[in-house]
Amino acid sequence: MGGVGQRIKELRKASKLTQQELAEGVVTRSYISQIEKGLIQPSYDTLEKLAKRLNVTVEEFFKEPENMALVVTDWKKYIRVAEGQAESGLYDQAQRTLDNSNIEQNNELNDFDLGILAWVRGKLAEVKSEWGVAERFYKNSLEHLQSYMYVKERVRSMDSLAYIYWTKGRNEEALAVLNEAYSVLLQHQIGGLHRISVLVNSGIAYARLGEYHSAMRFLREADEINASLDADYKAGHILLTLGICYMQTEKYEEAEALYRRSIVYYQYKEDQENIAGTYCNLGILAQLQDNHQDAIDNLITSISFYEAASNRMRVANVRSGLAQSYHLNGEDEEARKVCRLLLDTAAEAPKYAGIAYEVLGDIARNNGDHVGVVEQYTKAQALFEQSGAEKEATRVLRKLGNLHYQIGNHAQSAYAFSQTWVPHQELVLL
Repeated sequence: MGGVGQRIKELRKASKLTQQELAEGVVTRSYISQIEKGLIQPSYDTLEKLAKRLNVTVEEFFKEPENMALVVTDWKKYIRVAEGQAESGLYDQAQRTLDNSNIEQNNELNDFDLGILAWVRGKLAEVKSEWGVAERFYKNSLEHLQSYMYVKERVRSMDSLAYIYWTKGRNEEALAVLNEAYSVLLQHQIGGLHRISVLVNSGIAYARLGEYHSAMRFLREADEINASLDADYKAGHILLTLGICYMQTEKYEEAEALYRRSIVYYQYKEDQENIAGTYCNLGILAQLQDNHQDAIDNLITSISFYEAASNRMRVANVRSGLAQSYHLNGEDEEARKVCRLLLDTAAEAPKYAGIAYEVLGDIARNNGDHVGVVEQYTKAQALFEQSGAEKEATRVLRKLGNLHYQIGNHAQSAYAFSQTWVPHQELVLL
Protein backbone atom coordinates (compact mmCIF):
# COMPACT_ATOMS: atom_id res chain seq x y z
CA MET A 1 0.00 0.00 0.00
CA GLY A 2 3.07 2.26 0.38
CA GLY A 3 3.10 2.87 -3.41
CA VAL A 4 -0.52 4.04 -3.48
CA GLY A 5 0.06 6.32 -0.51
CA GLN A 6 3.14 7.78 -2.16
CA ARG A 7 1.21 8.38 -5.40
CA ILE A 8 -1.62 10.15 -3.52
CA LYS A 9 0.94 12.36 -1.81
CA GLU A 10 2.57 13.17 -5.14
CA LEU A 11 -0.76 14.07 -6.78
CA ARG A 12 -1.81 16.15 -3.75
CA LYS A 13 1.39 18.17 -3.88
CA ALA A 14 1.04 18.62 -7.66
CA SER A 15 -2.44 20.04 -6.97
CA LYS A 16 -0.96 22.30 -4.26
CA LEU A 17 -3.31 20.91 -1.62
CA THR A 18 -2.53 20.42 2.05
CA GLN A 19 -3.50 17.17 3.76
CA GLN A 20 -6.31 19.06 5.50
CA GLU A 21 -7.64 20.40 2.20
CA LEU A 22 -7.58 16.98 0.57
CA ALA A 23 -9.27 15.37 3.58
CA GLU A 24 -12.02 17.95 4.03
CA GLY A 25 -15.45 16.37 3.65
CA VAL A 26 -13.94 12.95 2.95
CA VAL A 27 -11.82 11.77 5.89
CA THR A 28 -9.68 13.35 8.62
CA ARG A 29 -6.29 14.94 8.00
CA SER A 30 -4.73 12.24 10.21
CA TYR A 31 -6.28 9.56 8.01
CA ILE A 32 -4.69 11.13 4.90
CA SER A 33 -1.35 11.21 6.70
CA GLN A 34 -1.60 7.50 7.48
CA ILE A 35 -2.56 6.68 3.88
CA GLU A 36 0.44 8.59 2.55
CA LYS A 37 2.75 6.81 5.00
CA GLY A 38 1.40 3.44 3.86
CA LEU A 39 0.08 2.61 7.32
CA ILE A 40 -3.52 1.95 6.27
CA GLN A 41 -5.35 0.92 3.11
CA PRO A 42 -8.38 3.10 2.27
CA SER A 43 -11.57 1.62 0.88
CA TYR A 44 -12.34 1.92 -2.82
CA ASP A 45 -15.10 4.38 -1.97
CA THR A 46 -12.57 6.62 -0.20
CA LEU A 47 -10.17 6.36 -3.13
CA GLU A 48 -12.96 7.45 -5.50
CA LYS A 49 -13.67 10.54 -3.37
CA LEU A 50 -10.00 11.44 -3.15
CA ALA A 51 -9.58 10.95 -6.91
CA LYS A 52 -12.49 13.30 -7.55
CA ARG A 53 -10.95 15.93 -5.27
CA LEU A 54 -7.67 15.61 -7.18
CA ASN A 55 -9.35 15.56 -10.61
CA VAL A 56 -7.89 12.18 -11.54
CA THR A 57 -9.15 8.63 -11.93
CA VAL A 58 -8.67 5.97 -9.24
CA GLU A 59 -6.35 4.16 -11.68
CA GLU A 60 -3.88 7.08 -11.32
CA PHE A 61 -3.29 6.03 -7.73
CA PHE A 62 -1.90 2.67 -8.83
CA LYS A 63 0.67 4.03 -11.26
CA GLU A 64 4.33 4.23 -10.34
CA PRO A 65 5.24 7.56 -8.69
CA GLU A 66 6.50 10.10 -11.22
CA ASN A 67 8.26 12.52 -8.88
CA MET A 68 11.24 10.41 -7.84
CA ALA A 69 12.77 13.26 -5.86
CA LEU A 70 9.71 13.29 -3.61
CA VAL A 71 9.88 9.52 -3.22
CA VAL A 72 13.56 9.63 -2.27
CA THR A 73 12.91 12.41 0.24
CA ASP A 74 10.32 10.21 1.95
CA TRP A 75 12.68 7.21 1.89
CA LYS A 76 15.30 9.31 3.66
CA LYS A 77 12.77 10.25 6.33
CA TYR A 78 11.83 6.60 6.85
CA ILE A 79 15.49 5.63 7.17
CA ARG A 80 16.13 8.31 9.79
CA VAL A 81 13.07 7.30 11.78
CA ALA A 82 14.03 3.61 11.65
CA GLU A 83 17.59 4.49 12.69
CA GLY A 84 16.37 6.36 15.76
CA GLN A 85 14.01 3.54 16.68
CA ALA A 86 16.76 0.91 16.34
CA GLU A 87 19.17 2.97 18.44
CA SER A 88 16.47 3.27 21.12
CA GLY A 89 15.86 -0.49 21.14
CA LEU A 90 12.42 -0.13 19.51
CA TYR A 91 13.13 -2.90 17.04
CA ASP A 92 9.53 -3.87 16.23
CA GLN A 93 8.74 -0.26 15.41
CA ALA A 94 11.88 0.04 13.28
CA GLN A 95 10.86 -3.06 11.35
CA ARG A 96 7.38 -1.65 10.73
CA THR A 97 8.87 1.65 9.58
CA LEU A 98 11.02 -0.13 6.98
CA ASP A 99 8.10 -2.36 5.94
CA ASN A 100 5.97 0.73 5.32
CA SER A 101 8.72 2.65 3.52
CA ASN A 102 8.49 0.66 0.27
CA ILE A 103 12.20 1.34 -0.37
CA GLU A 104 13.08 -0.57 -3.51
CA GLN A 105 15.21 1.45 -5.96
CA ASN A 106 18.28 1.74 -3.77
CA ASN A 107 20.31 3.27 -6.59
CA GLU A 108 18.37 6.50 -6.00
CA LEU A 109 19.81 6.82 -2.47
CA ASN A 110 23.29 8.15 -1.67
CA ASP A 111 26.00 6.21 0.17
CA PHE A 112 25.15 7.75 3.52
CA ASP A 113 21.49 6.72 3.30
CA LEU A 114 22.40 3.23 2.07
CA GLY A 115 24.95 2.85 4.88
CA ILE A 116 22.40 3.78 7.54
CA LEU A 117 19.74 1.57 5.96
CA ALA A 118 22.11 -1.41 5.93
CA TRP A 119 23.04 -0.79 9.57
CA VAL A 120 19.37 -0.75 10.63
CA ARG A 121 18.69 -3.96 8.72
CA GLY A 122 21.77 -5.52 10.32
CA LYS A 123 20.57 -4.55 13.78
CA LEU A 124 17.12 -6.03 13.10
CA ALA A 125 18.77 -9.28 11.98
CA GLU A 126 21.06 -9.24 15.02
CA VAL A 127 18.21 -9.05 17.54
CA LYS A 128 16.71 -12.13 15.85
CA SER A 129 20.09 -13.92 16.24
CA GLU A 130 20.40 -14.10 12.45
CA TRP A 131 24.16 -13.66 12.73
CA GLY A 132 25.10 -14.34 9.11
CA VAL A 133 22.49 -11.92 7.77
CA ALA A 134 23.53 -9.26 10.29
CA GLU A 135 27.20 -9.66 9.34
CA ARG A 136 26.41 -9.16 5.65
CA PHE A 137 24.39 -6.00 6.32
CA TYR A 138 27.04 -4.52 8.61
CA LYS A 139 29.75 -5.16 6.02
CA ASN A 140 27.53 -3.59 3.37
CA SER A 141 27.02 -0.60 5.65
CA LEU A 142 30.80 -0.14 5.96
CA GLU A 143 31.19 -0.26 2.17
CA HIS A 144 28.90 2.78 1.90
CA LEU A 145 30.29 4.74 4.85
CA GLN A 146 33.89 5.24 3.69
CA SER A 147 33.73 9.03 3.46
CA TYR A 148 35.49 11.02 6.20
CA MET A 149 32.15 12.82 6.71
CA TYR A 150 30.52 9.63 8.03
CA VAL A 151 32.98 8.83 10.82
CA LYS A 152 30.53 8.27 13.70
CA GLU A 153 28.24 6.13 11.57
CA ARG A 154 31.20 4.08 10.29
CA VAL A 155 32.46 3.47 13.83
CA ARG A 156 28.98 2.36 14.85
CA SER A 157 28.85 -0.19 12.01
CA MET A 158 32.36 -1.43 12.86
CA ASP A 159 31.36 -1.80 16.50
CA SER A 160 28.22 -3.73 15.50
CA LEU A 161 30.20 -6.01 13.18
CA ALA A 162 32.73 -6.71 15.95
CA TYR A 163 29.86 -7.65 18.28
CA ILE A 164 28.73 -10.28 15.78
CA TYR A 165 32.28 -11.62 15.56
CA TRP A 166 32.83 -12.08 19.29
CA THR A 167 29.31 -13.40 19.81
CA LYS A 168 30.25 -16.19 17.38
CA GLY A 169 33.61 -16.75 19.08
CA ARG A 170 35.63 -15.02 16.33
CA ASN A 171 37.51 -12.91 18.85
CA GLU A 172 40.61 -12.20 16.76
CA GLU A 173 38.44 -10.83 13.95
CA ALA A 174 36.45 -8.78 16.46
CA LEU A 175 39.62 -7.23 17.86
CA ALA A 176 40.95 -6.39 14.41
CA VAL A 177 37.77 -4.43 13.63
CA LEU A 178 37.65 -2.84 17.09
CA ASN A 179 41.29 -1.75 16.95
CA GLU A 180 40.56 -0.01 13.67
CA ALA A 181 37.45 1.61 15.15
CA TYR A 182 39.43 2.78 18.18
CA SER A 183 42.09 4.32 15.93
CA VAL A 184 39.37 6.22 14.04
CA LEU A 185 37.92 7.45 17.34
CA LEU A 186 41.31 8.75 18.46
CA GLN A 187 42.10 10.29 15.08
CA HIS A 188 38.84 12.23 14.98
CA GLN A 189 38.67 12.85 18.76
CA ILE A 190 35.28 11.21 19.10
CA GLY A 191 34.11 10.46 22.62
CA GLY A 192 30.77 9.80 24.25
CA LEU A 193 28.67 6.70 23.84
CA HIS A 194 30.32 5.62 20.57
CA ARG A 195 33.67 5.44 22.32
CA ILE A 196 32.25 3.63 25.36
CA SER A 197 30.68 0.96 23.16
CA VAL A 198 33.93 0.30 21.27
CA LEU A 199 35.87 0.16 24.55
CA VAL A 200 33.41 -2.27 26.13
CA ASN A 201 33.34 -4.61 23.14
CA SER A 202 37.16 -4.47 22.99
CA GLY A 203 37.33 -5.36 26.68
CA ILE A 204 34.99 -8.31 26.22
CA ALA A 205 36.94 -9.58 23.22
CA TYR A 206 40.27 -9.35 25.10
CA ALA A 207 38.73 -11.11 28.12
CA ARG A 208 37.50 -13.95 25.94
CA LEU A 209 41.02 -14.35 24.60
CA GLY A 210 42.35 -14.53 28.16
CA GLU A 211 44.16 -11.19 27.90
CA TYR A 212 42.66 -9.90 31.13
CA HIS A 213 44.97 -6.95 31.79
CA SER A 214 44.34 -5.53 28.31
CA ALA A 215 40.62 -6.06 28.86
CA MET A 216 40.73 -4.18 32.16
CA ARG A 217 42.51 -1.22 30.55
CA PHE A 218 39.72 -0.75 27.99
CA LEU A 219 36.93 -1.37 30.49
CA ARG A 220 38.33 1.10 33.03
CA GLU A 221 38.52 3.79 30.34
CA ALA A 222 34.87 3.10 29.46
CA ASP A 223 33.95 3.35 33.14
CA GLU A 224 35.81 6.68 33.44
CA ILE A 225 33.97 8.13 30.44
CA ASN A 226 30.65 7.07 31.96
CA ALA A 227 31.60 8.83 35.19
CA SER A 228 32.61 12.01 33.33
CA LEU A 229 29.31 12.03 31.46
CA ASP A 230 27.30 11.08 34.56
CA ALA A 231 25.98 8.17 32.48
CA ASP A 232 25.59 4.43 32.95
CA TYR A 233 25.89 3.28 29.33
CA LYS A 234 26.61 -0.47 29.26
CA ALA A 235 27.55 -0.15 32.94
CA GLY A 236 26.43 -3.69 33.72
CA HIS A 237 28.63 -5.18 31.01
CA ILE A 238 31.58 -3.08 32.21
CA LEU A 239 31.20 -4.19 35.83
CA LEU A 240 30.51 -7.84 35.01
CA THR A 241 33.43 -8.19 32.61
CA LEU A 242 35.77 -6.37 34.98
CA GLY A 243 34.63 -8.80 37.68
CA ILE A 244 35.52 -11.75 35.46
CA CYS A 245 38.95 -10.23 34.77
CA TYR A 246 39.65 -9.72 38.48
CA MET A 247 38.44 -13.25 39.23
CA GLN A 248 40.72 -14.74 36.59
CA THR A 249 43.67 -12.78 37.98
CA GLU A 250 42.84 -14.05 41.51
CA LYS A 251 41.75 -10.71 42.92
CA TYR A 252 38.70 -12.26 44.48
CA GLU A 253 37.51 -9.47 46.80
CA GLU A 254 37.56 -6.94 43.98
CA ALA A 255 35.74 -9.39 41.72
CA GLU A 256 32.96 -9.96 44.23
CA ALA A 257 32.49 -6.23 44.77
CA LEU A 258 32.13 -5.69 41.02
CA TYR A 259 29.69 -8.58 40.67
CA ARG A 260 27.53 -7.15 43.46
CA ARG A 261 27.50 -3.73 41.79
CA SER A 262 26.52 -5.26 38.44
CA ILE A 263 23.59 -7.09 40.07
CA VAL A 264 22.26 -3.76 41.39
CA TYR A 265 22.50 -2.30 37.90
CA TYR A 266 20.83 -5.29 36.22
CA GLN A 267 18.06 -5.33 38.82
CA TYR A 268 17.35 -1.69 37.98
CA LYS A 269 17.17 -2.67 34.29
CA GLU A 270 15.08 -5.78 35.11
CA ASP A 271 17.58 -7.83 33.10
CA GLN A 272 16.99 -11.38 34.38
CA GLU A 273 19.47 -13.03 32.01
CA ASN A 274 22.40 -10.94 33.22
CA ILE A 275 21.33 -11.16 36.86
CA ALA A 276 21.42 -14.93 36.43
CA GLY A 277 24.82 -14.79 34.75
CA THR A 278 26.27 -12.64 37.51
CA TYR A 279 25.05 -15.00 40.24
CA CYS A 280 26.57 -17.85 38.24
CA ASN A 281 29.92 -16.05 38.29
CA LEU A 282 29.56 -15.46 42.02
CA GLY A 283 29.10 -19.20 42.34
CA ILE A 284 32.27 -19.82 40.34
CA LEU A 285 34.11 -17.30 42.48
CA ALA A 286 33.03 -19.16 45.63
CA GLN A 287 34.15 -22.47 44.07
CA LEU A 288 37.60 -21.04 43.38
CA GLN A 289 37.87 -20.12 47.08
CA ASP A 290 36.54 -23.52 48.25
CA ASN A 291 33.46 -21.82 49.72
CA HIS A 292 31.19 -24.60 48.52
CA GLN A 293 28.06 -23.58 50.47
CA ASP A 294 28.28 -20.04 49.07
CA ALA A 295 28.76 -21.55 45.62
CA ILE A 296 25.64 -23.66 46.06
CA ASP A 297 23.55 -20.71 47.23
CA ASN A 298 24.63 -18.48 44.36
CA LEU A 299 24.19 -21.17 41.70
CA ILE A 300 20.68 -21.99 42.94
CA THR A 301 19.82 -18.27 42.70
CA SER A 302 21.26 -18.18 39.19
CA ILE A 303 19.13 -21.15 38.14
CA SER A 304 15.96 -19.48 39.44
CA PHE A 305 16.60 -16.40 37.26
CA TYR A 306 17.48 -18.46 34.19
CA GLU A 307 14.31 -20.52 34.66
CA ALA A 308 12.27 -17.30 34.88
CA ALA A 309 13.89 -16.27 31.58
CA SER A 310 13.14 -19.74 30.08
CA ASN A 311 16.80 -20.29 29.17
CA ARG A 312 17.07 -24.08 29.34
CA MET A 313 20.65 -24.33 28.12
CA ARG A 314 21.91 -21.89 30.73
CA VAL A 315 19.97 -23.76 33.41
CA ALA A 316 21.77 -26.95 32.38
CA ASN A 317 25.11 -25.12 32.40
CA VAL A 318 24.64 -23.82 35.95
CA ARG A 319 23.27 -27.16 37.17
CA SER A 320 26.50 -28.82 36.07
CA GLY A 321 28.40 -26.47 38.38
CA LEU A 322 25.84 -27.01 41.14
CA ALA A 323 26.29 -30.80 40.97
CA GLN A 324 30.06 -30.34 41.38
CA SER A 325 29.58 -27.96 44.31
CA TYR A 326 27.21 -30.32 46.11
CA HIS A 327 29.75 -33.15 45.73
CA LEU A 328 32.65 -31.00 46.94
CA ASN A 329 30.50 -29.94 49.91
CA GLY A 330 29.94 -33.58 50.85
CA GLU A 331 26.25 -33.57 49.82
CA ASP A 332 26.40 -36.50 47.43
CA GLU A 333 22.68 -37.26 47.51
CA GLU A 334 21.88 -33.70 46.43
CA ALA A 335 24.58 -34.00 43.76
CA ARG A 336 22.93 -37.18 42.45
CA LYS A 337 19.55 -35.42 42.23
CA VAL A 338 21.01 -32.63 40.14
CA CYS A 339 22.85 -35.16 37.96
CA ARG A 340 19.59 -36.95 37.23
CA LEU A 341 18.08 -33.64 36.06
CA LEU A 342 21.08 -33.10 33.78
CA LEU A 343 20.84 -36.60 32.33
CA ASP A 344 17.23 -35.88 31.36
CA THR A 345 18.58 -33.16 29.05
CA ALA A 346 21.31 -35.32 27.46
CA ALA A 347 19.79 -35.11 23.97
CA GLU A 348 19.88 -31.28 23.86
CA ALA A 349 22.81 -30.69 26.22
CA PRO A 350 25.28 -33.61 25.92
CA LYS A 351 28.18 -31.64 27.44
CA TYR A 352 26.30 -31.00 30.68
CA ALA A 353 25.04 -34.58 30.80
CA GLY A 354 28.70 -35.55 30.46
CA ILE A 355 29.52 -33.46 33.53
CA ALA A 356 26.73 -35.29 35.38
CA TYR A 357 28.37 -38.64 34.58
CA GLU A 358 31.74 -37.21 35.61
CA VAL A 359 30.36 -36.11 39.00
CA LEU A 360 28.74 -39.53 39.46
CA GLY A 361 32.12 -41.06 38.66
CA ASP A 362 33.79 -38.80 41.25
CA ILE A 363 31.24 -39.97 43.84
CA ALA A 364 31.85 -43.61 42.93
CA ARG A 365 35.61 -43.07 43.22
CA ASN A 366 35.26 -41.64 46.74
CA ASN A 367 33.23 -44.73 47.63
CA GLY A 368 35.89 -47.09 46.27
CA ASP A 369 33.61 -48.35 43.47
CA HIS A 370 36.23 -48.75 40.74
CA VAL A 371 33.87 -50.48 38.33
CA GLY A 372 31.33 -47.69 38.73
CA VAL A 373 34.04 -45.07 38.22
CA VAL A 374 35.12 -46.55 34.89
CA GLU A 375 31.52 -46.88 33.73
CA GLN A 376 30.57 -43.27 34.59
CA TYR A 377 33.79 -41.71 33.27
CA THR A 378 33.52 -43.65 30.02
CA LYS A 379 29.99 -42.36 29.48
CA ALA A 380 31.15 -38.84 30.32
CA GLN A 381 34.02 -39.06 27.83
CA ALA A 382 31.69 -40.20 25.04
CA LEU A 383 29.31 -37.27 25.63
CA PHE A 384 32.16 -34.78 25.81
CA GLU A 385 33.55 -36.02 22.51
CA GLN A 386 30.06 -35.93 20.97
CA SER A 387 29.67 -32.26 21.94
CA GLY A 388 33.23 -31.28 21.00
CA ALA A 389 34.13 -30.45 24.63
CA GLU A 390 37.83 -31.24 24.31
CA LYS A 391 38.98 -29.85 27.66
CA GLU A 392 36.34 -31.82 29.53
CA ALA A 393 37.06 -35.01 27.58
CA THR A 394 40.77 -34.66 28.36
CA ARG A 395 40.04 -34.07 32.05
CA VAL A 396 38.03 -37.28 32.29
CA LEU A 397 40.67 -39.26 30.35
CA ARG A 398 43.28 -38.09 32.85
CA LYS A 399 41.05 -39.17 35.72
CA LEU A 400 40.65 -42.57 34.05
CA GLY A 401 44.40 -42.80 33.51
CA ASN A 402 45.10 -41.99 37.15
CA LEU A 403 42.53 -44.51 38.35
CA HIS A 404 43.89 -47.33 36.17
CA TYR A 405 47.43 -46.53 37.33
CA GLN A 406 46.43 -46.65 41.00
CA ILE A 407 44.76 -50.04 40.66
CA GLY A 408 47.63 -51.48 38.60
CA ASN A 409 46.08 -51.45 35.10
CA HIS A 410 49.15 -49.85 33.57
CA ALA A 411 48.35 -50.63 29.94
CA GLN A 412 44.89 -49.08 30.25
CA SER A 413 46.38 -46.15 32.12
CA ALA A 414 48.90 -45.51 29.34
CA TYR A 415 46.17 -45.77 26.71
CA ALA A 416 43.94 -43.25 28.51
CA PHE A 417 46.78 -40.73 28.83
CA SER A 418 47.72 -41.21 25.18
CA GLN A 419 44.24 -40.07 24.13
CA THR A 420 44.55 -36.68 25.80
CA TRP A 421 45.25 -33.75 23.47
CA VAL A 422 45.10 -30.54 25.48
CA PRO A 423 46.48 -29.53 28.90
CA HIS A 424 44.18 -30.06 31.82
CA GLN A 425 42.12 -27.00 32.77
CA GLU A 426 39.52 -26.64 35.44
CA LEU A 427 35.93 -26.10 34.34
CA VAL A 428 34.90 -22.46 34.35
CA LEU A 429 31.28 -21.57 33.66
CA LEU A 430 30.95 -18.40 31.60
